[in-house]
Amino acid sequence: MQKKLRANNRISHLKLNMAVSKHIKTKTFAKWFTAAVLILLNIGGCEEKRAHRLEIIGAANWFNSSRADTAYLFNKFKSNFQGKLEWPPQELSRVIDISMDLSYSMYMGRVIYNDLSITIAEFNAFMLKDFLHEILKPGDLVRARILGKNRLSGEIASKEYVEFRIPPDTLLIDARILYRKYNDLVITVKSQVKNDKLAFNYHEIIHGWFSSEVKKAGTGSGKWMQSPLLEQMASVIDQYEDHNLHELIVVFVTDGWIEDDVSIRFWPRYYSQFSNVIEKMKEIIDKPGMKPNALLSADTQIILLGLRDEGNRGYRYAQKEIFKYFFNGQKVEFKYY
Repeated sequence: MQKKLRANNRISHLKLNMAVSKHIKTKTFAKWFTAAVLILLNIGGCEEKRAHRLEIIGAANWFNSSRADTAYLFNKFKSNFQGKLEWPPQELSRVIDISMDLSYSMYMGRVIYNDLSITIAEFNAFMLKDFLHEILKPGDLVRARILGKNRLSGEIASKEYVEFRIPPDTLLIDARILYRKYNDLVITVKSQVKNDKLAFNYHEIIHGWFSSEVKKAGTGSGKWMQSPLLEQMASVIDQYEDHNLHELIVVFVTDGWIEDDVSIRFWPRYYSQFSNVIEKMKEIIDKPGMKPNALLSADTQIILLGLRDEGNRGYRYAQKEIFKYFFNGQKVEFKYY
């Protein structure tokens, strides 16, 4: 009887141990299985979130890795391609708008330049030439116009402009889509035709156009001697309201002397005759039509080229403060000569 009880106890213990062992194995397996599934899901999730990749093989000095450049290439090449690529395309080209002031003060004084006596207007045209030599590059679109008002006809000059487009570089490429799931793109540049020298020549061409306008304005009845400078500058800025250009540079070639459009002649020689001139000029600027309505994007460059103060530091300070106010606090680069 006791042997039978002992045998039954052994069987019960054995069954219990087997059950416990099975439970432990099942629980352990479940844990490992769950962990494996989570790892796989995480790996899959990482793959799903991975952005497409771009690789440039060969000359890459044309590509600046910006979001706009990268997005353009991915949108353009949805499949394999071999052939020519013009860079930058028009969608990514810079627009450089240049306005030259040809009012009365630009012909009052003369300077010696390369042993020649020339007008301030002619001198500013040469300074513009040097400036363009520094900044022009392939693909740029230059808009050239003059600022002034015909004293006889009342015609405003700033509404019309002439365009000069500098040809872009030409690339011979092989574009390949490597992993279609992510649209990974590899571009091999086989050759590159740069137009830097052509851009260099364009600064001469643009200077020639402005020089011709300077000479025409300085002789005969076609003078643009009157200059409602502030209104005309405002009209140029307002033409770019809500623009979607990739990059915009606005250049005003002017001495910054304000006349004919305000009750104060804001010139260096008359500066000391007025008290609180900055506040008075701000009141004038606040009148309808004097100030730009458009607020350009923060990355737009506004450059005043050829400013003159005749050595009057107080006038220079006031001039800067007035133009900062005029341009609604936007960043302005002042270049004096």
